[in-house]
Amino acid sequence: MKPPDTLERMMDVSKLRLLSDDALRTLNHAVVGVIRERQAAKQREVAISLRIGGIASFYSRKDGKTVKIRIDRLNMKTVSGTEVDPTTHKPTFRTWRVSPSLLTAEHARSDKPLSGAATF
Repeated sequence: MKPPDTLERMMDVSKLRLLSDDALRTLNHAVVGVIRERQAAKQREVAISLRIGGIASFYSRKDGKTVKIRIDRLNMKTVSGTEVDPTTHKPTFRTWRVSPSLLTAEHARSDKPLSGAATF
């Protein structure tokens, strides 16, 4: 006999078969809502550590390597940036749009102030 998987240990999912289609749809909407809330919270948490002009990194499955970018734009759902050389941080002219939840901040702040920002 095989050991039960994690979900089966947490709850008896066999009872889902007893629910009506409407009840399953309602449950599905509730689960999707909770997942979206968690994803949004994670994106907000990560976005706090990101700054325009700062350096962040992420793993690109497309390229099979860790990519560093200089952040050009911050939105709730995406961060746009220009890829930089990992050691010198000079731009490579390749641009990326990435979910904030995939990024790790390398430097919290840029060395130069944002345009229009007061310096003291």
